Amino acid sequence: MDTASRAGSASELPVATIAVRRQPGGQRDIFRAYRIVVDGKTVGKIRRGQSREVQVSPGSHTLVIAIDWGSSPMAQVELQTGDRAAFVCEPGGSAETALVTSLFDRHAYISLSWDVSARARCVPVRR
Repeated sequence: MDTASRAGSASELPVATIAVRRQPGGQRDIFRAYRIVVDGKTVGKIRRGQSREVQVSPGSHTLVIAIDWGSSPMAQVELQTGDRAAFVCEPGGSAETALVTSLFDRHAYISLSWDVSARARCVPVRR
């Protein structure tokens, strides 16, 4: 296949990566999977101690980690071709504070932070 034909194929499209790692510790949500939501769409699930990578097109993207009633704060990332933005998620508090957090601060139910050494510009977005 010549170069011009390959350029239009899905495998040759420019991509960037959003990586999410869920911390293994803690008692809260021990048996629950969190949803990985990129640009408002669920793209996968992640359990304690797991890592997931999502390929996206270069440009601006939002990331939220969610569970039924709560979520992380929204993160926005600007990615260039070949960039990899690495995030870490974990419960946003203890099992004892889960009810209060889910009722009064549901966007802090899950903690989401990013690896500042990743080749990406990450900007927190207020809801």
